[in-house]
Amino acid sequence: MLCRADSKLHYIAIFTEIGASVVASSLLASDKKLYKPTIIMLMVPLIIYFFFLGEWYGYVLTLFACTLTWVLLYGRQQR
Repeated sequence: MLCRADSKLHYIAIFTEIGASVVASSLLASDKKLYKPTIIMLMVPLIIYFFFLGEWYGYVLTLFACTLTWVLLYGRQQR
């Protein structure tokens, strides 16, 4: 049987993934070959996960994740 704390660990994983994407974007900003694939590889699983939640807040989070991905990619393009 799962305790209440164990059932909420996916939230920690989600925010860790978002944080890793932002950190990767700042560390890899000078490396053109690794930047785009890394950001896409980190953000696409979140976008897919949020979309398949099947609730209204999942769709809102999908839009948020898509927007964050676009901002990270656009920010690199403008450098």
